[in-house]
Amino acid sequence: MITGLESLSNLQTPLNTVLENLADTIADKVIAKIKAEESNKPKYYTRKELCEILHVTNPTVIEMVKRGEIREKKIGGRILYDAAEIDEAVKENKIFRYKRRKIDRF
Repeated sequence: MITGLESLSNLQTPLNTVLENLADTIADKVIAKIKAEESNKPKYYTRKELCEILHVTNPTVIEMVKRGEIREKKIGGRILYDAAEIDEAVKENKIFRYKRRKIDRF
C-alpha cells in the first residue's frame, strides 16, 4: 500500500506543473480576447468628461457644438461624444481652450 502512495506523490508534482501551465495559458488567452473586444468597442465621452478633458465649462461645449467644432451623438437619449474624434482634434490642436471672437467695431 505504501508503494501506491509513493507513486501517487511522484505523479502529483508533474501533474501540478501541467495544470499550472494550462491555467496560465487559458488566463492569457482570456485576457487577450477581452482586450481585443474592448478595443473594437467604440468609446464615447459624456459631456462632463469632455468638459474635464478640454478644461472648459458645459456652456462652452454647447457653443463648440453649435459652431461645428465638435459633433455630438444622441445614443439612447444620452448625448455622447466620440472619443477617437475628440482625441484626434485635441492632438491636432483643432480645439483650443480659448478662442477669441472677432468683434466688429465701427
